Amino acid sequence: VLRLEADAAIQLERPTSPDLKMVRLGRLHISLFASRSYVDTYGCPTSHEELLKHRMVFHMADQTRGQHYYDQLFPGVSQVGFVSMINNVSSAHYWAIAKGAGIGWLPTYAMAIGARVIPVNINHVFPYDIWLTYHPEAAQIPRVRKLLDWVVAAFDPREFPWFRDEFIHPEELTKHYNGAPLVNMFEGFLTTPGAGLTAAAGR
Repeated sequence: VLRLEADAAIQLERPTSPDLKMVRLGRLHISLFASRSYVDTYGCPTSHEELLKHRMVFHMADQTRGQHYYDQLFPGVSQVGFVSMINNVSSAHYWAIAKGAGIGWLPTYAMAIGARVIPVNINHVFPYDIWLTYHPEAAQIPRVRKLLDWVVAAFDPREFPWFRDEFIHPEELTKHYNGAPLVNMFEGFLTTPGAGLTAAAGR
């Protein structure tokens, strides 16, 4: 972005260059989910102690700080026999959870965009601020200005409650969302029918 090789970037780390413009779009909350098949087979943990007896799936990527959170929550716990899969691609991470490989963290809006998962009610929720960054010169180009305005609207916490600063439980999101029904982002991603919320999230 600084070298104008990209028009804009959406990221989970605050930009550090003073020469770039930045907009805080909202906040992403990630919490624990499991598939119905996993819960039917192994049960659903209700505490941190019970979670240690289950299998976990982790998304290890630079911006998600997966290793940092693992060390924070499970100090001294070996991944052998506890972590069933590690992914560095978000779609593969979702697939692993949805297919029952283990319990893992997903954005709270996952159910709202059609994810075939259910919440695990343990208070291990992590927030990430979402940042839009762009070069001041790029913003003067009409097509880029239109893109920037669209991105800001797409993350508007007033319209999309899952981007608010406060945590809203995934099962409560439909009570806070009053917009039109939106696209099921996972339609066709899995081969078997599944239920998401009637109002799916995102643009």
